Amino acid sequence: MRERTRLITTPQRQRICILGGLGFIGSNLCRRLVEHDYSVRIFDKLYASQELIDDFKGRVEVIEGDISRAEDVLAAIADADIVINLIHTTVPGSSMADPGPSSRTLASRASV
Repeated sequence: MRERTRLITTPQRQRICILGGLGFIGSNLCRRLVEHDYSVRIFDKLYASQELIDDFKGRVEVIEGDISRAEDVLAAIADADIVINLIHTTVPGSSMADPGPSSRTLASRASV
């Protein structure tokens, strides 16, 4: 049987901010972090579904905002010890047909 991966532990509880934490990958990462007693803050778009975090929603902080607004992002990450960016375009196929919105999202992330 394969040994499970262990997360790095520290003497103090760290606050981790997951940008894009309401998606499939982000919600699963957040679930694992909560299981290991990390303080988790999720930053995601205003209209994102929170269905994927229903089982642990009461154990995380969710901040809704716009990645293209620097003040939204800076407020979300202000007191985080670790920031993990999982924000991406919602539908990869659409970014191939019209790369403009994806390019603007990536550029705004880089400027924060």
